[in-house]
Amino acid sequence: MTQTPKRRTARVAGGFLIATFVGALGCFVGCSTPSDSSSSAPQQVTIPQERILDVKLDGSALKVIGAYVPQSTPTGVQPTPGPGTLDWTFTAADGTTVRGTVADGRTSESEFAPSGTSARAEVSQPWMVFSARVPSTAGTFAVPLTGASVSLGAVTQVSASAPVASDGSTLSPAPSGTDAPPDGVRKLRDSSATCPFNVLIVPEAFTDMGAFRTRAEQVANDIVTSSEYGTYASGFVFWSQDFVSRDGSIFDPGDNRAKSTAFGVSFGSGDPNSAERRIIYPRNALSDETTNRLRTGARYTKADIILIIVNTPEYGGVKSQFLGITYVTVTNNAQGNRVILHEMGHGLLSLADEYTDGTCDRSRVESPNTSARLDALPWKDMVTPSNPLPTPQGTAGVGAFEGAAYCTTGVYRPAHTCLMKELSTGFCPVCARQLRNVFGPRSSGGDAGASDAGGSDSGGGLVNGGDGGGLYNPGGSLVCPTRALF
Repeated sequence: MTQTPKRRTARVAGGFLIATFVGALGCFVGCSTPSDSSSSAPQQVTIPQERILDVKLDGSALKVIGAYVPQSTPTGVQPTPGPGTLDWTFTAADGTTVRGTVADGRTSESEFAPSGTSARAEVSQPWMVFSARVPSTAGTFAVPLTGASVSLGAVTQVSASAPVASDGSTLSPAPSGTDAPPDGVRKLRDSSATCPFNVLIVPEAFTDMGAFRTRAEQVANDIVTSSEYGTYASGFVFWSQDFVSRDGSIFDPGDNRAKSTAFGVSFGSGDPNSAERRIIYPRNALSDETTNRLRTGARYTKADIILIIVNTPEYGGVKSQFLGITYVTVTNNAQGNRVILHEMGHGLLSLADEYTDGTCDRSRVESPNTSARLDALPWKDMVTPSNPLPTPQGTAGVGAFEGAAYCTTGVYRPAHTCLMKELSTGFCPVCARQLRNVFGPRSSGGDAGASDAGGSDSGGGLVNGGDGGGLYNPGGSLVCPTRALF
């Protein structure tokens, strides 16, 4: 294969998003590299043969848990390096270095209180699982520890006539979805859509798989009959995957009794009056068995989002990343399905949070439904003509309402309220248009070109290549989006 001189580096995709959905995509051929001493122009690198590595990071341990032959070309862009990302490097034996960036899935985020009002909080977990494309040659894979010069760990990929990863797993094509489903994987609802969205539902603290399957079917039905997504019910395929737990309840710091459940999720506090009580998240790394089963199920179903349903009636919910897929952990509380609908706005529609509770980062506020550019709003074509900019709170119609993306000032949202701001309401007109732009072309009978009151569908960075990073460009031919690393 063609290698680059050891003084050059190439950047390739690492991780394929979630969470928030396709944000962790990137180029893997023809990527720009730093210039060398002979030229000031970026050098182009071609990597004709590649492998996908599934990598598990647990504390200070880093190991390959699977390796595949890629089946598709990635699209989109990598996440912007920052506090929410990790950089990785693959160094070949000749010194050639390939670099990539993945979303840091070690931080879980909880967004809502039982009342439905926003109350964003973050918790840290010691582990994550992600994927990266690397050259099919021997080399060392490493993730640097943030703020330090040492590595968390390294693994080696071996190139041979029957290639294997460093842990001995044989390289093979990723599951195509046309083979026999893995053990415990069932299709709950099929679709006639050209490019359906795949939702994988898995259980936590369920000892009875019959009860879980009934609940999974209820969740799927609630999504496709919701006012937000019901129009595009034909655009979904729902799957379930069985994971039997020994205990039928999750760990509660209040009684501190050990629990044995599939995903090891926990309430965040033993105090029933604490806001952290509602946070549920895996306290420890998943077992290798659970990790590999979930990885196999996610790849087989080509999951666009993973829903972990926790067997408890108490309110709770958290989101994070697994193989770049947004996974949403929610309880059986009555508000749980509203949380799912909100998280799908992130995971499938690239929508941002419209509330102000949280840490404001002005470098990351541009999205289809939030912006700091008052003079160039992504939804400027939809603004109600009589509304001033900024728009006074409580005003009807579309405008520029100050306070969004965790910022109290200087960042704007399209409407006074929306599902991306609080659970008690539905999508605002701008978020509803993003839903149409994304789902319409992928759903049988969907309408990609319906016009909106106050403007057309054509403007505002709501499609691929715009500020929102949507999944489909209505101006082009339909190409089904695929996971970058399948």
